[in-house]
Amino acid sequence: LAPRRRHARAQVPAVELAAVERLRRGLGVLQEAEADARAARRRAVGLRLQVDAAEAAVEHRLDVLLEVVALRVVAQVVERHAVAVLAALALGRALAAAGAAAAALAAALARARASLPLPLPLPRPRPRPPRPRPSPAPRPRPSAAGVVVFGGAVSVSDIVGFLCARAGTCEGGFGRGPAVSRARSLPQRLRPLRSDLGSAPAASRQRRSRSGGLILLASGAILCDG
Repeated sequence: LAPRRRHARAQVPAVELAAVERLRRGLGVLQEAEADARAARRRAVGLRLQVDAAEAAVEHRLDVLLEVVALRVVAQVVERHAVAVLAALALGRALAAAGAAAAALAAALARARASLPLPLPLPRPRPRPPRPRPSPAPRPRPSAAGVVVFGGAVSVSDIVGFLCARAGTCEGGFGRGPAVSRARSLPQRLRPLRSDLGSAPAASRQRRSRSGGLILLASGAILCDG
């Protein structure tokens, strides 16, 4: 091959050879530059991949951290409100059971009412008779004997007052009998009173005679009451 090249070069002018040589050298330079560019691009892509990998790792770590924090917060909330949640669930179950029991009881009552016979009408209550009011106790009336005794006492008191009002004796002027003898014996019983009446003035004698008559009247009233 070398002699042929030499022969070909010998036939080609030197100017053309120099141009071809320059072109060949420029092509080599371009190839080297292209290789350098490819290497630089590869390095850039590697660096970019490295940076992207770091960013992706950081982002992944951040996501994991956020998930962990969220899970911890949820766990704390659940722990704090676990009792309330359990109580609410138990209350819901109890309410459901109570509703079911009430429905069953209502159904049982309905069946029992349907099975029972119709109730008989109750008798009407009888009106109570009015209670008699207690009548007032009758007041005791004075007897005829009491009236007679009271009248006799009054008459005797009048007679004694009349006798005591007069000065002197009570002899004469009266008939005979048990009443007259008792009337005649009165001055003997009333001698102290007569002596006092004789020594006292007329007004005082009248007052004393009235007092004696009142005393006898009171004694007669007591006898009538007895």
